[in-house]
Amino acid sequence: MKDTLRPISPYSWQSLQTRITLLTLCVVVLSIGSLYGLLSRQLQDDVGQMLGEQQHATVALHAREINRGLAERMLTLEKVSQLFAPAMSGSRAELQLLMNERPALPAMFNGGFFITDRQGSAIASIPLDAGRVGLNYLERDHVASALLQGKSKVSKPAIGKALQAPVVSLGVPIRDAKGQILGALVGVIDLSQPNFMDQIMSARYGKSGGYILIAKEWRQVVTATDKHRALQHLPAVGINPEVDRYLEGFEGPGLLVDPLGIRVMASAAGIPGPICRCSLCRKPARTRLAS
Repeated sequence: MKDTLRPISPYSWQSLQTRITLLTLCVVVLSIGSLYGLLSRQLQDDVGQMLGEQQHATVALHAREINRGLAERMLTLEKVSQLFAPAMSGSRAELQLLMNERPALPAMFNGGFFITDRQGSAIASIPLDAGRVGLNYLERDHVASALLQGKSKVSKPAIGKALQAPVVSLGVPIRDAKGQILGALVGVIDLSQPNFMDQIMSARYGKSGGYILIAKEWRQVVTATDKHRALQHLPAVGINPEVDRYLEGFEGPGLLVDPLGIRVMASAAGIPGPICRCSLCRKPARTRLAS
């Protein structure tokens, strides 16, 4: 008896048509999957770039505001210093009385302001009960700059001698009519108390972001959204290449690892800083505002 040959169903696994169809389907599915992954990554890159640009624009705007506030205070000190020059040769009581007549300065400097003699010792102060009179400040960089070099300078962030709180001070020279340096006028910003930078630094960027103001020269935090970070030192050169990149002048969005080890998106913008108008001091120092 002869075996009866049955035709192979086109839907059978043995059918060449079925195998080709399944192979084509697999290729199509794999292609669609690859295309989805490519589009997803492209979308993530585009969104990340857009968010980074937005973040940097915000940081740059705040940097300009801080620079404007510092420049305004430095200019005010330089102008007021001219009023104190004639009184430097008189009695300290007269000098103190003249300082009491400067209502604009306490509004600008929440830590008060004071005058030193040519040796760097405070001889008059607002407020008077701050305990500054008699203390010598010559080792502080802003006072030394004003007295020894005749240059206005924003100080290194430090603990104030009298206030015992984190401060940043602005120092300018007091000159007589011949240009001789008679002393220094110093305005103090108490970082632990409400100050002109708080409107920016106390803000949040999104739900978890914040701001940090960094003194590039000393790799030190000036103030931040988290005030506990004031005066913190950044890692030494070479420990965190991403931080080094920002402090070397990079401006714009990027990724770095925060102190908790979390990778975050950050942006930085330089703050030129107040500029002394003398011929020796045309190039400003720079600080950084990071988000």
